Parts: sequence; C-alpha cells; structure tokens
Amino acid sequence: MNSAPSKTPRPATTKALSASQTLLWFSAGVAGMFLIVSALFAIKLGLQGSLPFTTASQAASAPEQAAPRPTAVTPPVQATVSGPGAGATSSDFESGSEGILPPEAAHLAKVNIATAGPAPAPTAPEAEPAIGKRVNDWAAAWQNKAIDDYLGHYAPDFKPAGKLTHGDWLAQRRQRLSRPGAISVEIIDLQIEQSGDTASARFQQIYRAEAQTLTDKKTLELVRRDGQWLILREYTNG
Repeated sequence: MNSAPSKTPRPATTKALSASQTLLWFSAGVAGMFLIVSALFAIKLGLQGSLPFTTASQAASAPEQAAPRPTAVTPPVQATVSGPGAGATSSDFESGSEGILPPEAAHLAKVNIATAGPAPAPTAPEAEPAIGKRVNDWAAAWQNKAIDDYLGHYAPDFKPAGKLTHGDWLAQRRQRLSRPGAISVEIIDLQIEQSGDTASARFQQIYRAEAQTLTDKKTLELVRRDGQWLILREYTNG
C-alpha cells in the first residue's frame, strides 16, 4: 500500500527590494530628517524672536508704541501790571522781548523813536575867569595910560592890523598914550569863547577922549603862555 506524500510548508522567503525602491526609501528618510531639523531650528528662532514674520510684526507695532502721547498745553497767562505801566496792552509789546524782560518792564520793550525829541546840543565849556579879568585889566591900563602895563598885555609876536610892523605899532601906541588929557575905555557885553590855550573875547568898546566918543565892536584873540593870557590879535568888527 502506497502512502500519500506529506505536504510540509516551506518557509517564506523575503523578496529583495529593487534599486528604485531602495532609492525611494533613502530619499524619504533624508526628507524626514530635514523636516525634523528644520522644525527644531524654527522653534529655537521663534523663542529668540528672530523669525522673519515676528520681526516684521514687531516693526509694524513699533510706531504705535513709540508715538508720544499728546500733552496738555497750558494757555499763556496774562500778567497784571500795576503802577505807571498798568495801561499797556499787547500792542505795546515788541516780538521777542516778552521772553527777555520781566512782566513789570515788558511794556518798555517797544520804543517809539518818531516821538523822541532832538538830543540837546552839548554845552560849551565855561571860559576861565582869568580871561575876563585879563581883558578888563587891559582896558584899565589903557584908560590910566600905564604904557608899560598896557603893552605888557600883548604877546611879543602880536600882529597889528593893517600894514604896520610890530615895531611901528609899539612906537605909535607909546606916542598916542603920551598925549595929555584924560581918556575913558568902557567894555560892554563881554563874551568869551575858550578852546584850550586859546580864547576869543568879543565886546562893545566905548572910547571917550575930551569931546570925542568912539563906539566899536572889538575882538581880541588871546593865547596862554607860561600861565598868562596875552593878546595875539586885535581888530574891530565893522
């Protein structure tokens, strides 16, 4: 009797991957690793705030955070001034002066030059009293016919009027003062102008001799030398 052959199962054998499948699995593994690394790197940048979209959002919100809040503006307070300047109004102020002068003096900042009067003329210095005394002493010596005293009032370089030389003038004056008879020499309205060591004396001279009376307007130009006023020129004014 023939026995039936036994059916023993054979072990399954693993089918080898083809080259294309191996390459596909390798690519998938590399891509997975790249995604994992990229995700970890993105999480790190997000925690540091260095991601591009977070930087843009921060820049967009920066103007809102940096914008200053409006502050209340206090209106200017008008100062009340008492005293002489109390009537001044805002039209009396000059632009820019209100920040320099104090309130009580700010109304003085605007000066109306048009209403200012002319400046007073400088006063001429008063002539020395010695000049007037010298002129009166000269007239007294002439009247008294004190020849040497009279001629001593003239400077050595005195310039006579006309064409007379100094020597001719001295001889003429000595001859005339030696005549007999009384004379009178009167000075009226004496006016003296001095400029340092020079001076001009203007006056009205009344000369009387016997029945003769002469009235002239005379000018003496004097110079100070060694502390003494001497006559440098003598002439009548018409």
